[in-house]
Amino acid sequence: MTDPLVSRLEAMLDGVDPVPSEVVEAALAAYDWRDPDAQLATLVDTATAATTTAGVRGDGGTLRTFQAGTVEADIETSSDGGSVVLLGQLAPPSAMTVRAEQPGGVRETQSDEWGRFAFQGLTPGPLRLSFGGARTPWMVV
Repeated sequence: MTDPLVSRLEAMLDGVDPVPSEVVEAALAAYDWRDPDAQLATLVDTATAATTTAGVRGDGGTLRTFQAGTVEADIETSSDGGSVVLLGQLAPPSAMTVRAEQPGGVRETQSDEWGRFAFQGLTPGPLRLSFGGARTPWMVV
């Protein structure tokens, strides 16, 4: 014997379109983020380029190293007039998509076979990077 409530629900859902696959994928991705810290890259090291590369670079940018699983990202940010230039390298070297997320939008680039990537013309302010399934915490550039 079927429960009357279950029968009523089945009747209501009969003929309803199936859930689109992209909605299912988004739901599964949201479920993966139930512990967002598990996928955040960890800041391993930071330094001011003025102290580490004195005489080599002119504006004293900032060097940061992030670790996410087996991938490490070294990034250097420096100012170029009113914008920010970000240079980076992934270790171990690999070609992958790298995203720079800012409140004003998202930009993507592809690292080369040596793991190098660059973004020019970024807006000074909050920024986070995504690479290899990981994401850095927000930082100010």
